[in-house]
Amino acid sequence: MLCLNRADVCPRRSLGYCLASLLVIALLIATSGAIEAAPSAPSVSGRITDDDRPVPRATVTLKNDATNLTTETDAKGAFRFDHVPIGTYRLRASRDDLAAERDLVVRTAGRSHIELEVEPVFTTHHLDPRRPRRKPRRRLHSPRL
Repeated sequence: MLCLNRADVCPRRSLGYCLASLLVIALLIATSGAIEAAPSAPSVSGRITDDDRPVPRATVTLKNDATNLTTETDAKGAFRFDHVPIGTYRLRASRDDLAAERDLVVRTAGRSHIELEVEPVFTTHHLDPRRPRRKPRRRLHSPRL
């Protein structure tokens, strides 16, 4: 039963208890508009592609001095990092001999969406088939007298 300022409306309760109840209800109503859901932590999501085709099972790394997050893309080439601290990051995606990198700044809560196109990466263990291989010279050692 809602208590009012009159003791005869709330005979079992004291007037002070009724006023305290009204004060608590008034405070709850007044602060209900000020209480909002806490802003969500920043997230980074995106899609990794190769010639506009998704790259599944690519390793995606979001890294800076304090954070090193890693995930894998799904069948559609999509990835997502949740609860990313605000800061500057290096985003890297790779799979087999494909890779791409990009700098990324996370400034506020919310979601950042990145589209990243991977390209072939050539390292020293790849040989160019158009260049003939040189045969190593054999050295003949003659015994010295």
